[in-house]
Amino acid sequence: MNLAAPYTTSNAGSSGDSHRGNPVVNGGGSISWVHGQHTMKGGVDYIYQNRLQQNLFQQFTFSDAVTSNISQSNTGNSLASALLAAPATFTAQTPVNAEVYFNTQLWSGYVQDSWKVTPNLTLNLGLRYEYIPQISMLDKRIANSLDIPNQTYTISAATVATCTATFVNPCIPGGIGAVPFNDHIKFAKNQQQVGPSISDNIGPRFGFAYALGEKTVINGGVGIFYDTITARSQWVQNNIEGPTWPWTTGISNQQTNIRQSGYWPGSSQNPLTLITSLEGNFPNPVVAANPWLTIGGGYTSQPNYKDQRAVEWNLQVQRQLAPTALLSLGYAGSKSTRLNYTGFANAAQHASNPATTTAGQVDALKYMPWMAPNWHYSTDTGYANYHALLVGLQKRFSNSLNTIVSYTWSKSLDNSSGWFEAENGTGGGSVVQNYFNPREAYGISSYDLRHYFSWSTVYSLPFGKGQRWLQTGAASFVLGGWKANYLFQIRSGQPFNLNVGGDPAFISGNNGSVANYSRPNVIGNPLQGGCGATPIGKRGPSGFCMINPAAFAVPVGSYGNMGKMPFRLPSFNNLDFSLVKETPLYEGVSLELRAESFNTYNVVIAGNPGTTIGNSSAGLATSQGNTPRQIQFGAKVIF
Repeated sequence: MNLAAPYTTSNAGSSGDSHRGNPVVNGGGSISWVHGQHTMKGGVDYIYQNRLQQNLFQQFTFSDAVTSNISQSNTGNSLASALLAAPATFTAQTPVNAEVYFNTQLWSGYVQDSWKVTPNLTLNLGLRYEYIPQISMLDKRIANSLDIPNQTYTISAATVATCTATFVNPCIPGGIGAVPFNDHIKFAKNQQQVGPSISDNIGPRFGFAYALGEKTVINGGVGIFYDTITARSQWVQNNIEGPTWPWTTGISNQQTNIRQSGYWPGSSQNPLTLITSLEGNFPNPVVAANPWLTIGGGYTSQPNYKDQRAVEWNLQVQRQLAPTALLSLGYAGSKSTRLNYTGFANAAQHASNPATTTAGQVDALKYMPWMAPNWHYSTDTGYANYHALLVGLQKRFSNSLNTIVSYTWSKSLDNSSGWFEAENGTGGGSVVQNYFNPREAYGISSYDLRHYFSWSTVYSLPFGKGQRWLQTGAASFVLGGWKANYLFQIRSGQPFNLNVGGDPAFISGNNGSVANYSRPNVIGNPLQGGCGATPIGKRGPSGFCMINPAAFAVPVGSYGNMGKMPFRLPSFNNLDFSLVKETPLYEGVSLELRAESFNTYNVVIAGNPGTTIGNSSAGLATSQGNTPRQIQFGAKVIF
């Protein structure tokens, strides 16, 4: 069972066994050739990965919309909907019908040349090519596609039979002729529609290193890189589990208690459907009458979706300040394209005033008015850029003491910080509040850390064998082999976003609802005042206050005017420390004893605040955002 915010009931209840398998096989080879001032290399690599998933569960999701006031955003309560036993969606999966089983592969090859042009100048030139074949289904499941902008639902099978008393998966209740809007359904003649091949991953690379005198080195480089296989299996699975119809996983993710033909759920023309009339269907497989109100896994991607591309560059100057000190100053940057950009593509293409607009008029603003609006639709149109100043100092004070200090000053901007708008950080559901205006989603990345400072030191006591003093005897045994380490870090807090509940821009129309996508309107100074009686920056009985929720209002008939990710969590700082004693036992064998502490001074940093304006938790952090101090001891024999 799932409830909406502010209730934290992610998959409350129990489910059956869920089997997973992701074996990986990889191989490759390389060859090198040194000729004069050139060192040339080339090679090939191959990766094969299976993905297997089997689930057994039945799930009901309850929303605010079922018990909300008619056409009024930010009303209703999902717990009240649950107490009335009126779910918004219901689904079930059985291992036989819901199995996801496919493979993905990667072929790659490269050539490079390290050319020592002069004694002071070395150039590195390279080219890498990566080819991703189309995925292969390893079971009999169909793999469809949903092209929302082109109003096309494509079934990968050549034909699908009509459902009969003897269940066969897939099948269509009443046959394809009984499905409304079947002119928007195509059959792909047994050509699977997910995980297409990608053949344009060409990555040139260039680098150089130049010695300017005896104590200064300048180096830099630029290259094009691709995210080939890291997340491919997940977005392929999203598509397989998204537009599943007319395959059923048990009970496809079907909507109920939604506004249809302009009638609100609970009216005489659209009576409530209670859980008691749904739960008896499981575990008997049920195929929905059509694909239009079934949202499967809720996520799907455009046809011919590409992998992510980044152009990365850097320039660095290193200077030896003394025989034991090295200073480095550098710049790094990148421009990323073909990133995942996800939003509600089948919602209305602009906001409407609920006081003067009917649900039917909203439907006219959709790509597919007859279909559910709450598909998370992904395209490869996201983009990002990153720039950073890098400073580092390494100093060896003696043979026993070495320290490294580094500082990064950076800024990252994007219009999508993660996959499927599920990884956009705290409050990330409103990063893309208006799918049709990508520019409005452009701003600070959810992972942007403006300042990052670290200082690490290793110190070996100068006693014992191989050290300066007490190289032999009992004192060497007791005092020798001690080493102390610490790592101190302090950085900016991560950005977070705010949202409002409901459908304030009135973009849902009929056949379902979208919610929690919009940001609020800013009507005051969020950094002045407090959360009720708790001032900003202070801890009160309800939590730690970060922003003033009274500085915001819920928009009506529009999207919020607040920018993307305008606030930050408290800055993070941490000290880890370890003390290590290594004692030789006899030749080739030694005993290592360790004492380690993490978050040594036990600093407490507030966690993520409530991000939904209108909820009592808005602006308040009620959990700790870092790990309390931990101390651990260990021992091992080294041989």
